[in-house]
Amino acid sequence: PDVYKQAQYQMVQMAFDHGGFPAYQKAGALLIHTPEYFNEHADQILSAKGSWGEFQEADVAAFRRVQTATNAHDARAVLPSIQAPCLIVHGELDVVDPPRLGEELVRLIPNSRMEVIPDTPHAMRTNPVGFERLGAIVTAFYSQLETVQRQAASWNASKN
Repeated sequence: PDVYKQAQYQMVQMAFDHGGFPAYQKAGALLIHTPEYFNEHADQILSAKGSWGEFQEADVAAFRRVQTATNAHDARAVLPSIQAPCLIVHGELDVVDPPRLGEELVRLIPNSRMEVIPDTPHAMRTNPVGFERLGAIVTAFYSQLETVQRQAASWNASKN
């Protein structure tokens, strides 16, 4: 993560430290939803069954270790060694994992490409059009991989 993303993680962790799960839930929800969606669904999002409701029962220490590891992990040195085709997808309105982070991945991973879904936040399911577009993008990517695999198998068979 870049410095901005690290600061986001730290802010959410501070919310948890000082306000417990409800503060963590609200801070996170404000980051992943558009204002329009949050305004419409705030009661549901912030309920016990809302965003990250399953974490209320989780081991807080384990959860913190996962967040700390995510914030500290830097794989940029090994990304150029990835040989598999890679699809990187971001929502245009995603402030948690914004497209600028994907642009760096595309520069570092050979044979990668990025798709940005318009008008879509981090919580892609909250934008039905964006979520449907995500499905179409992933399906097309897998179809391309299957076509390449069939062509390679045919080419290999013709050599023998």
